Amino acid sequence: MRIYRMENWNRRDCNFHIFVSKTAKPELLHTHDFIEIVYILDGNAEQEINGTHFTVGRGDLFFINKDSTHAFVPKGHFAYYNICFAPWETYASPSSENAFSTLQLTVFETMRCGNESGCVKFLGSERDEIERIFSSIHTEYKNDADFSRAVLESYMSILLVKILRKTISSSGVEDWKGIAEYIDGNLGNDLSLSALSQRYFYNSSYFSRAFKEKFGVSLTEYIGKRRVEHAIRLLRETDMTVDEISVKVGFSSRAAFYRVFARSTGKSPSEYRK
Repeated sequence: MRIYRMENWNRRDCNFHIFVSKTAKPELLHTHDFIEIVYILDGNAEQEINGTHFTVGRGDLFFINKDSTHAFVPKGHFAYYNICFAPWETYASPSSENAFSTLQLTVFETMRCGNESGCVKFLGSERDEIERIFSSIHTEYKNDADFSRAVLESYMSILLVKILRKTISSSGVEDWKGIAEYIDGNLGNDLSLSALSQRYFYNSSYFSRAFKEKFGVSLTEYIGKRRVEHAIRLLRETDMTVDEISVKVGFSSRAAFYRVFARSTGKSPSEYRK
């Protein structure tokens, strides 16, 4: 089986590589040590990713993880864009200095949904817009100007946000389930509107409205309720002090914990434990 390697990329000053291929020849089963985003530009083909078969056509976009097996057989003329990225474990942890890498990580994790591949489909005006973005990235990638990397990352950020939003809108309730699971798993961390909207690359006002439409309560109310529920379990099942529990479930102060807890249960945490 052929193995494609990241070291064969053309540009060393960029953390991804893009090319466009126009072919009627099949691509035999192969693997690679990088991540791929494949966008079908024209024609149709039978694709195989890790033993799963897909019939693909214009507008289909695939995420393929490193070390996956992949092959396709075109049905006549076939054209596609391919963007190759370094594996996400090569990136540093999220910070303001590597926002582009953080965005890549978010898109890849969202698209694969626990699997090694993912797919979304673009139609109509969305498809036209995505293809213009791919074309701009490809054109700029061939540009040797000193500032081209900055331009490339700007274009790529736009593309990745489009993919992320399409993935979220396509998966509907399941995505909101994932957001709820993220909140439950991070009650002791920063779950502010600003932090969550940035994590999912949405405008804060939009995220706030969409959350309330999905859950029937505001983000603040939802998180407060989940924190109180977790605090109740800790009061019942552990010997942790009230102050320790307050910190554990993510309240900014003892006073805030008492206020929210009393409003929810009618008792103070100490009274509830007794």
